[in-house]
Amino acid sequence: MNEPSIVHKIALGMIPGVGDITARKLVSYAGSIEALFSESFRALTKIPGIGKTKAEKLIFELKRKLPQLEALSGHTGETSSDRHDAVEALAALGFDEAKAAACVNEILKSSKDAGLEEIIKEALKLLS
Repeated sequence: MNEPSIVHKIALGMIPGVGDITARKLVSYAGSIEALFSESFRALTKIPGIGKTKAEKLIFELKRKLPQLEALSGHTGETSSDRHDAVEALAALGFDEAKAAACVNEILKSSKDAGLEEIIKEALKLLS
């Protein structure tokens, strides 16, 4: 497991009320533990067993814990930010957020160093 994955896994484990089963459900839905940290409120509420209250709590806790751990590890989270921005841009263009997130995850798996523009261009090709 690489350093960013470890940081994300530790952060997820530090969230009150998130046990092994919920963590597996969240990571399974998002595609990877890193991707989970850039999911939107709407996307989280689509996961079975995650309601509005739990999604709000997750987003709050994820945003609170991750920067602390990244500062300790020296990880910047740029890919996660690009992923989030790409999914948001695609959703703003009218694409289904879940499909956009899955598409962006696939692009990032094959090209980890892709920039935001490249991710969006590839996603548009795949989603059209």
